[in-house]
Amino acid sequence: MGTRTYTESRQSRKGHRKFSLDYLAQHLSPESFVRIHRSRIPNLEAVEAFERHDDKRVRARLKSGTTVVASRAWSSALRGQAT
Repeated sequence: MGTRTYTESRQSRKGHRKFSLDYLAQHLSPESFVRIHRSRIPNLEAVEAFERHDDKRVRARLKSGTTVVASRAWSSALRGQAT
């Protein structure tokens, strides 16, 4: 069984709620967010470009200067967008 990855959301005075990234991936707008790794779902507005990382993977170059390497499985879906 795979590792479950969670994120927390603060909702004013109601405290915290935990969401699995699988749940978020299913409920976030695909026009605004893209899953690139089991633990990464960047906002597309923060992505400057998708670039080739190596023969099998791509990476997202964020506007902040950070790069995030996509998993091989997600890279195959993103390869057409890589420069």
